[in-house]
Amino acid sequence: MPLVFSLKDRWAFLKENARLFRVATFFEVVLCPFVVTRLVWLLIGWFSFYFVPHPSFDKYIEQGWFLSPHFLIDMWCRWDAKWYLSIIEGGYSAPSDLAKYLSNVAFYPFYPYLIKGIAWLLPNAWVSRSVYLLIGLLISNFSFLAGGWLFYLLVEQVKKDEALARRSLEFLFVFPTAFFFSCFYTESLFLLLSVAVVLAGLRAKWVIACGLAAMATVTRPQGILIVVPLLWIYFAGRAWRFRQIRLDLAWVLLVPLSAVLHFLGLYKISGSYWAPVMAQKAWERGGGLWANLQEVFSTPVADVYKMDVFLWVLFALLLLWGFRRISAGGMHMYALLMLIAPVATGTFFSASRFLVVVFPIFILLAERLERGFWRWLVLAAFFALQTLYFLGWVNYYWIA
Repeated sequence: MPLVFSLKDRWAFLKENARLFRVATFFEVVLCPFVVTRLVWLLIGWFSFYFVPHPSFDKYIEQGWFLSPHFLIDMWCRWDAKWYLSIIEGGYSAPSDLAKYLSNVAFYPFYPYLIKGIAWLLPNAWVSRSVYLLIGLLISNFSFLAGGWLFYLLVEQVKKDEALARRSLEFLFVFPTAFFFSCFYTESLFLLLSVAVVLAGLRAKWVIACGLAAMATVTRPQGILIVVPLLWIYFAGRAWRFRQIRLDLAWVLLVPLSAVLHFLGLYKISGSYWAPVMAQKAWERGGGLWANLQEVFSTPVADVYKMDVFLWVLFALLLLWGFRRISAGGMHMYALLMLIAPVATGTFFSASRFLVVVFPIFILLAERLERGFWRWLVLAAFFALQTLYFLGWVNYYWIA
């Protein structure tokens, strides 16, 4: 056995150890916090029976479950989960008046169709409602693991600061509505796709970035905004010289194309080219923002609606403070539009859930709260709220 390694052997050794280091980092900064927080939520779910469920939902309280009789599945499935499930089980269905009656037309197809596609691979005897829900929960949790890791890599690449990347993940994990990343919702899948788009673009994987952006576009209504950092990365890579535009820019057309195909598909059953937009009005979106604020603060009672406003204002102030600090890859413009999108509908309703996927803001939060008392205070306050939110969620209270 030679006592002196060749350059080739040394390089192979360094590469292998780099991989081992990356695996260890993944376990430390993503997997361990993931496991700990989910164990906490399971504990909360177990103790939730000691608290009073929302009295307006006697049907589910008497039944003992919302969508599945298996509690460990059902506790993650509330409210919008039933609309995604309805798309899986029966496809889209349009009511006579989209703006008046609630319908699944307001929900985007990638998540439910992905679940149905995976279920199609299983034997028919295995497929049931609970199996659909379980597949969706697995997608959500694995998407968050992958999305959290890519977010760490993105911050590390852009900021050249491994400690900042860790802190950004900490704030993401403890944010009050972060439990949605493990629910039968699209938050985790959208986080994975949107972070992957920016990371792939910055690493010059243009075709992959455009393909992922097309998927994000049909994951949730705000998904099409991912085209902003996508185009920013493309033009910044050409020093904003439009003469350097090449034919490869055409790949970005996948983004609007995916949206158009979705809208056309719904036109066939609804008779409206703008069916997904019209369907949002049934959720009382489209009114006056000032009137909404007056209604929210008409009582002194602390509730999730006031927290929606507070958290949105907090994120807006953070963005104003550090707008230029997250300009890499156009993340500052993306964050701005993602903040504007929910309130542009005339309400702060569910803003705290929409905020949890605005990943650039968590970088600013981690920069602002680098160490000391205020950092731990915010982490503790966020996680305390998350605990209360999840307790309410399990007991049929509207959270976000």
